[in-house]
Parts: sequence; C-alpha cells; structure tokens
Amino acid sequence: MKIKLLKSISILGSFLALSVTIQAQTTIWTGAVNDDWNNAGNWNNGVPNGSTLYQSVVINGTARITSSTPRSSYERVSLQIGDAYSPAGTLIIDGVSFSTSYSASIHVGYSTSSPISGYFELINSDWTATYNSNLSMNAGSATIRNSQLKMSGLSMARSTTNLIVDTSNISFTNSYGSTLYGKISFLNSGKISFAGDVRFESSSNLEFYLSSQETKLSVGSGSITLSGGTLSLFEGYEAFVGGESFDILDFRNISGTFGTISTSTLAEGLSWNLSQLYTSGVVSIDGSIIPEPSTYAAIFGILALGFAIYRKRK
Repeated sequence: MKIKLLKSISILGSFLALSVTIQAQTTIWTGAVNDDWNNAGNWNNGVPNGSTLYQSVVINGTARITSSTPRSSYERVSLQIGDAYSPAGTLIIDGVSFSTSYSASIHVGYSTSSPISGYFELINSDWTATYNSNLSMNAGSATIRNSQLKMSGLSMARSTTNLIVDTSNISFTNSYGSTLYGKISFLNSGKISFAGDVRFESSSNLEFYLSSQETKLSVGSGSITLSGGTLSLFEGYEAFVGGESFDILDFRNISGTFGTISTSTLAEGLSWNLSQLYTSGVVSIDGSIIPEPSTYAAIFGILALGFAIYRKRK
C-alpha cells in the first residue's frame, strides 16, 4: 500500500512539473522598459529560452532582434506578433544571419472575428527556417528589405494582409502549395519563389513597380491558378523609354485570369503590351516617347541660334 501511495505521489509530482513546464513555454513581450529583446523587464515571463523546444513568444508592442541578440533566445520559438490581448504588435529583425533546423514560424497578426493587426520587418538579414516553419499572415503586413528569407510556406488568410518585397529574395520550400487572399507588392527589385502551386483568390492583389532590376513571382515547374484578383503594374524608379520587357511571372502552366488589371499612365507615345502575360508571364512597353512641344521649341531655338552665329561669322 505504501509503495502504491509513493508511486501515486511520484506520478502526481511529474504531472504538476509537466504542467508548470508547459505553462512556462509562453512568454509575452510587453516592451515595458524599451525595445531591447534581452531586457527581462520587457517580458512577462522572462527572456525566451532556447533550451525550451518550440517555445511560444507573443509580441505586444514593438520588439527588435539585432546581431547582438543571443541566438538562443529566438532559435527554437514560434513568434506571434500581436494577439487577442493587444491592439497590435511589431517585430523588427535587423542585421541578423540566422539558419535553423528547428521549427520557427512567424505569425503576423491574430485571427479572430475582429483580427488583431501585426507588423513584421526583416532588414539587411539572411533568415532561413525551413523545418515546418511558415510565414503566416492573419492581419497586418510584412516588409522584407535588402534581405534573404527562406521558409517552409506562406499563408495570407485575409485581403487586408500585405507582403512587401523590397530588393530581396524570398523562397518557400514546401511543395504542397499556397492559397493567397492578400496583397504582394514588389518595390524596386525582388523575387518570390514557391516550390509548389499557387492559387490567387478574388481578393488577392499582385503589385509590381517595374525597373531594369528583376521583379518576379515564380512557381518554377508548378502552376498558377487565378480566381480573379487584381494585377497592378507601375513604372518604377526608372522612366520607361519604350521597348522594355519584364518577366514578372514564371510558371509551368497557368489557369484563369485576373479579374482586374490596373496600369499606370505612361508618357505620350508609350503603351502597355500585355499580350504575353498568360503565355510567358511577360509584360512589355511599346512605342517611343513623343517629345513635348516645348522640347521642339527648345531644339528649334538652339538651331536658330547656331544659324545666327554662323551668318554673323560669314
């Protein structure tokens, strides 16, 4: 009887210890002191501890991870930016080179009937997490600037989500495919590569600011399915002169069409050519710029002045 009692006490003790461990796996960023990730005063349950596998970290307020942040504090964590107890959350990762074989998902915003917005920014960094690690966007936006990002998959659950690609390369390695409801904006240059098929729902929006630098969404040997949605094309930081072509979509095959195609106004004499959009993913600029009347007047003035000088010398 005594042995059974001791065993019961031992089992109960183990259960209580396990419960404490599970509860301790979540720590919430409050930013009560400053934006220093390493300051325990900014956390309700201590700085994240990399020795705890798959610890959940909730960001309420603004937090920053830099090259001086101990890798162990974010290597094995699931990052939730904003939750039901916070109006918003912001996480900025700046100047970090990171690669992990552990699960390390990033969740932007919190999914409820009234979604909580989040903001994620990756700057000047190289971030690789491809073991069951997704960039999940429930509400809010993410900006990837001057960086390399490699994760398992992408989820954009609402039309209000926005992924901004600015001079960066992003790749998603899972082959099971993605269904996107939000907006993807390519600024300056950048590329997003998917290993699997991609489906764009009617609320989706692909936005390209085009220049001589590559801006492309690629599914490689996969397929793109268009259930409507919007394609927006803009002149980038370099003015078009005519004759340019841009390979914006890379696919094995494509089905469906965009519901709306919006293009920016071009200089007189230029026009958009979208005839190859659904065959090769290429858009072009046709024509050549027609000079303004003031330009002709200036040219005529220069010629007249030159002729007058010539006559005077004669």
